[in-house]
Amino acid sequence: MKKLLFDSIIYLSLLTFIFVKPCEANPTPFGLGAAIGDPSGLALKLWLDQNPSRALDAMLAWNTSTTTSFYFHGDYLVHDANIIKVKLPHPINIYYGGGFLFKNQVKNNKTKTNESVIGIRAPIGLSYLLSDPRFEFFGELGGNLEIIPNTNVSINFNLGVRYFF
Repeated sequence: MKKLLFDSIIYLSLLTFIFVKPCEANPTPFGLGAAIGDPSGLALKLWLDQNPSRALDAMLAWNTSTTTSFYFHGDYLVHDANIIKVKLPHPINIYYGGGFLFKNQVKNNKTKTNESVIGIRAPIGLSYLLSDPRFEFFGELGGNLEIIPNTNVSINFNLGVRYFF
């Protein structure tokens, strides 16, 4: 049952990134990069409109603070460039949203048994987009509510950069 649920989450996430059509006017809707922190790994983003104000975000990672061997999250994000007013060539965006997480972690160090954890998350962060070259620098804080197999609350933090193709 856990494998079926995990496979369903992965497939639905991939299908979302493949079939959601971004705005035609945005020539660089897909970003790929890396994030360090907790978790550290591959950071993906797909803009859904031209402004940009809405995006899908995902991370494939490993956790640096615990014995988690695999981590994945997918989020829907809303960006707002009107909150922080600075005199820079590009605005600093505050973003927030919601999504899900999946991680596989060592349950018992002595027996090396694993458990799968599924939950929901609420990220909030700052991002700075450059237009040429097309980079995004970001910092994110994510509040997590782990639901399966046990209820637990955790927080993630990472810093990263993405290049948009």
